[in-house]
Amino acid sequence: REAGAIAPLLSLMDSRNELHQHRASSVLAKLAVSGEQSKMEITEAGGIPKLVALLRSSDDAVACNAVSALGNLALIQKNQQAIREAGAIPPLISLLRSSNPSLTEKVAGALCNLAYNDQNQDIIR
Repeated sequence: REAGAIAPLLSLMDSRNELHQHRASSVLAKLAVSGEQSKMEITEAGGIPKLVALLRSSDDAVACNAVSALGNLALIQKNQQAIREAGAIPPLISLLRSSNPSLTEKVAGALCNLAYNDQNQDIIR
C-alpha cells in the first residue's frame, strides 16, 4: 500500500535548504531503482524537471542523488525523451568534469541510459 510520499518529497526539493534537497533526492533516487511503477509515479508527479534543476546544485551529494534518479528514470524509453526535453543532457555533460569520482561514475551511467535514444545520442556527442 502506497503512502503518497512522492509529491511531498518533490516539494522538499524546491527548498533552499540543501539538507532537505539531499534527503528528498536521496529517497527519490532509491525509489527510482525500485521498479517501473515508482519510476512512472515520479515522472507523472513532475519529478524530472525538479531533478534536472538539482543537477546544478553546489552540493555534490545533492547533484549525485539527482543524477542517480535521472539515470534510473532513463531506463524507461518514454522518460529518455522527457529527460532530454527537460534540458538534462548539457548539465550532465558538465558534471563529467567534476573532481568527484563517485559523481562522474553516476553521470556516465545516466548518459549511458540516455544514449539508448537516438536523439539523445546526437546531443551527447
